Amino acid sequence: MWNNANALNKLAAVLITAATLALAWAGVQWLARHPWFAIKTVRVVGDTERVNEITLRTSLVKRMRGTFFTTNLAEIKRTAEGLPWVRRAQVSRHWPNAIVIRLEAHQPLARLNEAQLVNTLGEPFTVNLGEVEMLAKLPELVGPEGTSAQMSERYRVLRHHLEPLGLLPVRVLLSDRLSWTVGLQQGTVLELGRDIGAQPVEERLTRFAQYWDASIRKLGVPQRVDLRYRDGFAFYSPGLRVKAAPQPSAVRTQ
Repeated sequence: MWNNANALNKLAAVLITAATLALAWAGVQWLARHPWFAIKTVRVVGDTERVNEITLRTSLVKRMRGTFFTTNLAEIKRTAEGLPWVRRAQVSRHWPNAIVIRLEAHQPLARLNEAQLVNTLGEPFTVNLGEVEMLAKLPELVGPEGTSAQMSERYRVLRHHLEPLGLLPVRVLLSDRLSWTVGLQQGTVLELGRDIGAQPVEERLTRFAQYWDASIRKLGVPQRVDLRYRDGFAFYSPGLRVKAAPQPSAVRTQ
């Protein structure tokens, strides 16, 4: 081999190429870690109204290591999405030394089982308990774990049927047996029952809407309406009095 000039030339070329690549890699590593490229700016954009930027930046400082090239964007994303109100975060590098975090916040639809909220997509999320109390005007959804999407969709259907009547659902309860009960702002409770069989809940709501203006409201705002009957409904109003029909007069004979 040592007497073969062609083989020596090839070996030399390989060694030179390897050395060049090693030096280039070392240079890249040195450059990537150089203080010139230290992160100097973190910009938070998007839905920031409910997000505490001070808390976010404090959390990021603890986890942001490296330079513009080596900072772990996935870890920054996880940190941002772990904060209350943040549904999703997109993290990107902006030359030469900035990180931009774009936030998508949860849009609250209702309170969920006292300690949580549910967003407009039916996803549950957790915020500070004090913030839940501040959002007390939101409707309340109460039901078994894992049913937030189902209850959110039911709440939309209820509003669709009831708001044209001037009625507003403020509490939706789904029991363990999957039976629906709805509390209205006016104080009326609607017993809708289970959404199975030949007559689903939406049909019962349609029947209620048909009779609300025609008959029910004329008798006063009822305390409770039971819509679980196949062909009708029952309602209770504490102020309603049914007048008994007069008895026929007795006929006296002599």
